[in-house]
Amino acid sequence: SNGGSTKLSEWGEALRYIRLLMAVQVEGAPSWEKVRSTLEQLRQRYEHDEEQVAPSTDTAEDAEVAKLQNEARDLNRECEQLRFRLSLEREARVTERVRMGAHGEALDSDLRRDEARLDTVTKQVDTLRERALRHQSLQRWQVFRAEELLQDLVAAKRDLSTQRSACQQLREKAALESEAGTPSSFLDRATA
Repeated sequence: SNGGSTKLSEWGEALRYIRLLMAVQVEGAPSWEKVRSTLEQLRQRYEHDEEQVAPSTDTAEDAEVAKLQNEARDLNRECEQLRFRLSLEREARVTERVRMGAHGEALDSDLRRDEARLDTVTKQVDTLRERALRHQSLQRWQVFRAEELLQDLVAAKRDLSTQRSACQQLREKAALESEAGTPSSFLDRATA
């Protein structure tokens, strides 16, 4: 019968859809295998019923059909719930990428501000050092202390430069992971 072949193709389409969901299943998500096996059993049951010419009037079979229909409804509900969870997980990943991007920009802004502050202090120390060295009344320990401060400033600049390049590497890694679709929570660990 033509109606029977249409139903069989609908069963096949439903099974293909379940197999597709199994192929793109997110790690840690509930398995689609149970849904697939139940759907396969329903399909076989339907095919078996289609092959029988005389309709069955047995109430035990009617109860079995009703039970299978209820299971199918339950599985449909479960499918919808899983689709919803999948969409929530996707949305959470996008939100996390956006948050991490904003966090990276905030870190970069902080680094730039610190770098500007360090440049200002370095210039001030250089100016004071030149003025102090021009005065003959400085004691030896004062000149030594000025040199120590200058070395500390040079070291701080070097550290700031290292932090800036580390931040840039983290940003590049986050961009690569974002393109690959993986969460980039490494920034949280790096800045903790």
